[in-house]
Amino acid sequence: MEIGDAVLKLCPDPSLLNDEETQALVDTNKDIFQRAFSGTTLSVALLDEEQDNLWVAGLSDLTIVLTFEDEDGLGEGKRLVMLHSTHMPKEYCGINMLHPSVEKDTIMKDDRLLGTLLPTRGLGDHPLKFKPIFSTKLFFKLPTETRTQCYLDNGETEVDKDPKDLVRSDPAIVVGKLLGSHIDDSYPQSTLEHSVKINWAGENRNRATELLGNLMAGTSMETFAKFLGPVEYGKWDEKLYFDDTTILVYDLTQQP
Repeated sequence: MEIGDAVLKLCPDPSLLNDEETQALVDTNKDIFQRAFSGTTLSVALLDEEQDNLWVAGLSDLTIVLTFEDEDGLGEGKRLVMLHSTHMPKEYCGINMLHPSVEKDTIMKDDRLLGTLLPTRGLGDHPLKFKPIFSTKLFFKLPTETRTQCYLDNGETEVDKDPKDLVRSDPAIVVGKLLGSHIDDSYPQSTLEHSVKINWAGENRNRATELLGNLMAGTSMETFAKFLGPVEYGKWDEKLYFDDTTILVYDLTQQP
């Protein structure tokens, strides 16, 4: 059952409940309401067994990048999914068009949705998808400017891309090059303004950590240590942003 549908099945109209009934309902079904209250981003990529077709889907302020090596072993990359963020004009305008003009000063604050979120699409976050009464009656400690539905969307963006149609100016190419077997030293200097080291984590490396390390710090051990644990320095570096990321890989082909 869809996350939001589970809430609506329990309580299609919160206005019909008094405070005691609401509290009892939330306490009894805490997991359901917690999932609906919380939110997350998602990227999915599915490759067929012949490796001829690739299907991707993404929600929120993240993307999916197709990377490959050329005959010289240099990496290339192509962005496949657009970002769903308030920084994207199409998303910004789309959210504003859904709401009356009286909300024009509250929908976007500091370039964030209701002053709190950058993503305009995601899984969960149903206080920003349901009518405001769900926030005032069922969800607690939420942004106070929710008036009409809905501010956050969960619709995917579908695109049809030819992998050969490369746009070399796309930032996704940076990721592609960092995933190659080797790299021209001048490239990271001109794009990241620091040197990088390919395969620095060894044979059984964590590719995600290696990629993030090269993006954030490159060969600077001091910067990389700060990236891993800024609190050790006694202060938070506002230039660095940290988020929890989970990567799941499933092999859908039958193993011999």
